[in-house]
Amino acid sequence: MIKDNQLPPVPASDLIFLLFRARQSVYRIQERDVSRHGVTLEQATVMELIHGNRDISIGDICRIMIREHHTITSLIRRMVKNDLVIVTKGSRGKISLALTPQGSSILGQMTTEDDSVKLVSTLDDVEQRRLAYYLLKVTKNALKEFGKLEEYNIPGGFAGNIPEE
Repeated sequence: MIKDNQLPPVPASDLIFLLFRARQSVYRIQERDVSRHGVTLEQATVMELIHGNRDISIGDICRIMIREHHTITSLIRRMVKNDLVIVTKGSRGKISLALTPQGSSILGQMTTEDDSVKLVSTLDDVEQRRLAYYLLKVTKNALKEFGKLEEYNIPGGFAGNIPEE
């Protein structure tokens, strides 16, 4: 393992560039993997979120994915058309989201063939935890700077387990 004192200083602009490259690289691999199942990466993400939390709302999905409400609403509308998701209006206008049998089947296939785990397997457990901590810290700061921290804050979840400074 490389010691901290062996790492050279990195200018902030280079860090931003590295974050962008990492995001693009991971995104492209995941996009390729989910496209084999006839869905987009955004659709796959929404399917995973719905599967993981049956009480999830469109607002929750917007906060987690850091997307505008109309973007997620349009995405879900297309997913309903493609028989991936069911939208049910309950009492007092509460909307429930669920995967269709086809959506569940596709998600199951994607989960068993998930290659994205390999992307972080080069990091040991401590490095993965550190990376999560630092990425969360940068994301939180960016949302704060953008004036959207409260709007996109996600209480609990994995972020709730990472200590604040």
